[in-house]
Amino acid sequence: MGKIYQALLEAEKKRKNLQLVTGVPEAAPVSKPEASQPEEMPTLSLPRPLPEAVPTAAPVEGPQPLALELKAEKEMATLYQNIEALMGQSRKKIVQFVGCHPGEGTSTIARDFARFSAARLGKRVLFVEGDPDNRIPLLAWGNPAGYSLEEAVQNGGKIERAFFQDRRSGLTVSLAAREERTLLHFLESEVYDPLWERLREQFELVVVDSPPLSASAAGLTFCRRADGVILVLEAERTRGPVAEKAKEQIQQNGGNLLGVVFNKRKFYIPKSIYKRL
Repeated sequence: MGKIYQALLEAEKKRKNLQLVTGVPEAAPVSKPEASQPEEMPTLSLPRPLPEAVPTAAPVEGPQPLALELKAEKEMATLYQNIEALMGQSRKKIVQFVGCHPGEGTSTIARDFARFSAARLGKRVLFVEGDPDNRIPLLAWGNPAGYSLEEAVQNGGKIERAFFQDRRSGLTVSLAAREERTLLHFLESEVYDPLWERLREQFELVVVDSPPLSASAAGLTFCRRADGVILVLEAERTRGPVAEKAKEQIQQNGGNLLGVVFNKRKFYIPKSIYKRL
C-alpha cells in the first residue's frame, strides 16, 4: 500500500509540474488585439503597418496595392460612376467634399475616394487638403511637400513643388494653404485662376477636402472653384433644417451641388432584410 501511495504522489507532482508554464514560448507569435472598426459606411481598409522587426528603410518603387474591402470598393465605384454621370465627359473635374460639422467623416470619404480613383481606376488624381487646421490626415500620407499651392504660386509658379506622392496608391497630394487668412485670398483672388486651369489640365480628377461649413468660411469659398460639390452628412446627427440650409448656402455661393453622402449609417434591421424592402 505504501509503495502505491508513494507512486501516486510522484505522478501527481509530475502532473502539476507540466502545468507550471509561465510566459509565452518564444516560437509562438503574440497576436495583438485589433482596434475596433468605426461605424462609417464608406471606409477603406488600408494595409497594416509592418511589425517593428521587419526593416522598412528600403525604398519601395511604384504604387503599392491597396487592401480594399469588397463592400467599400463597390461604394466608391458607385460614387465615382454617379459623379461621372452628373458631370458628363467634361474635363472639369474638381470635386469638393464638404460637411456641415467637424467629425462627420468628410476627410475619410474624400481621402478614400481619391485613393480608389487612383489605385483602382488608374486615374491621375490630385488630393487637395483644403483645411489648414486638419494636419493629421495630411501627415498620414507621408512626408509632406515644402510648399503649399498658395506658396508655390507666390514663389515662382512651380506648383510641382507643392506635390508629394502617396506610394500606396500613386495619388498626388497637396496642401492648399497653411493659414485660413491666406487660404481665403487663395480662393477668392483672380490671380490664382491660371492655377486651377493648370490643375484641370494636369490631372483627370482633383479631390478637395474642404473645412466644415460651420467651422470656416473657406468651406463655402471653395464652392466657387469646384466643378461639383458633394455634401457629407452624418446619419442620425445632422438634422433636416441644417442640411437644407447647407444646400442653400452652397448653391447661393455658386456651388454645383451634385448630391449628398450619408455617412456612419446604422442598420437596426439585418442587411439581408433591407435588401428585400
